Amino acid sequence: MTAEHYADADILADGYASVRFVCAGRDEDGCRQWCAEGCEESCLARDIVLWPNRVPADRVPDDIHQWAPDPKIGQSSCREMTWLDAVGWQDSGWVDEPDVGGEREMEATDLRPGRHRIEIEWTGDDYIWRYPAEVTA
Repeated sequence: MTAEHYADADILADGYASVRFVCAGRDEDGCRQWCAEGCEESCLARDIVLWPNRVPADRVPDDIHQWAPDPKIGQSSCREMTWLDAVGWQDSGWVDEPDVGGEREMEATDLRPGRHRIEIEWTGDDYIWRYPAEVTA
């Protein structure tokens, strides 16, 4: 199962915004699994280098790469939410700019007030988030 993630945005009258990230997942969802003890931080990457080949992280042998439940006893947390909360909504969010041919930092005017589903992507260095593209009929 893949957990769904949300951004709860509150846009204040003075133009400032507050965003809280929420994971609607269970302990067994991938985003709630952490590097097992003795596993390198590279277990968060999409691919692991096993010389001379790159191997998808979920296909690496257990003696090289492992996931484990949240190491915090009695708690269950989402590593993606932990990252986004630490970095902040503005620095971790991104907005497509098709006319400009790139992306730009998210601003308060880009937020959708209330709770909305978000997509999260691991870039190899950071988790970044955005609202899913709206489907038009």
